[in-house]
Amino acid sequence: MNQGNLKKDVKFHEKIHKRWEEASKIHGDILSYREREDLKGDGWELVLYGSSLEVKLTGLIKVLRSHFYRSLELAVWKGYWKKHPQFEKYVAMRDMSHCVSDKKIITELQKRYGRTKGKIAPYFSYWFPANSDDRMEQFESYEREKLLKKNVRQFKKSEH
Repeated sequence: MNQGNLKKDVKFHEKIHKRWEEASKIHGDILSYREREDLKGDGWELVLYGSSLEVKLTGLIKVLRSHFYRSLELAVWKGYWKKHPQFEKYVAMRDMSHCVSDKKIITELQKRYGRTKGKIAPYFSYWFPANSDDRMEQFESYEREKLLKKNVRQFKKSEH
């Protein structure tokens, strides 16, 4: 390996490590990929098979927490972790109505955390800073998908 590349790699690693430390001070311990996946799996199990609304809501909050840490991880890598919202604000930005069929869970979630539209596109879990190319692309992608689904529905109707 080239010594110059090794120095660059070490410097990059140190830079990212420093970001992780700073992000952890703001948001607490950041879950690893495996921890996030385990939390998400446990959460979906509670959402689907929980014995009460409260248990199902606890499950959905676990799922959202795993998504939050995934979003925060990307923010650390991209360098805007200081702007990333805290968990409570992040939850308010998420539209989970397309994932959860029991509307009582969504209603209760919104009662507890509120609802802030236009920050994270439906079907997406990553938060991006306002006016960033990533956020614009996220919403454009959502709009393209919505238009495609509408066109497919219209086509299917015209076939009958």
